[in-house]
Amino acid sequence: MIWGSAQDLQRTGFTEGSLCSGVVWHQPISASIIFQEFGRKRHSELEPNRARMSNEQPIELEGTISTVLPGTMFRVKLDNEHEVLAHLSGKMRKHFVRLTVGDRVRIEMSPYDLSKARITYRLK
Repeated sequence: MIWGSAQDLQRTGFTEGSLCSGVVWHQPISASIIFQEFGRKRHSELEPNRARMSNEQPIELEGTISTVLPGTMFRVKLDNEHEVLAHLSGKMRKHFVRLTVGDRVRIEMSPYDLSKARITYRLK
């Protein structure tokens, strides 16, 4: 008996000794076995060495707050004389950490946009 799709095979739950398209299955089949037998690959198997964007590490720097803007936004002057627009991180908002002009802060920046940052810690 020849089956039309992988879903048909999985629904029937072939077990030891069942015959399907000339292949004898010796274990209960699953979608992964079907894909291995018939050459289909999972998305993760297509590009195993590809780096994911979520694994990109943020750049951590220190700076001084130069301007307080509305909506928990700040202009931060970094130690290397660059200025970035930074917002307060969620935990700092949650614990009502207050920042003023002149406070030293630690920030995180994405490697993709070096003009914006997140303030993660107020230094002493």
